[in-house]
Amino acid sequence: MEHRFKAEIWEKLSKDEQIKRCTAMANEATALAHAAPPNMKEAYLELAEQWLLLGAEIAKSQEEPG
Repeated sequence: MEHRFKAEIWEKLSKDEQIKRCTAMANEATALAHAAPPNMKEAYLELAEQWLLLGAEIAKSQEEPG
């Protein structure tokens, strides 16, 4: 996966693909956190958490009617 975020491409992806990409980006941020200096570790972990939250919200929106 190419780790580039472009809004015009993102909007064309299926919800399932968006969720998969959110998970992949979270995994990448977590990996970076493990190798990061102490002053950057927390920022990467927070970024990973935000990607996971976004993926969860997208999944939730699939379950909602309408």
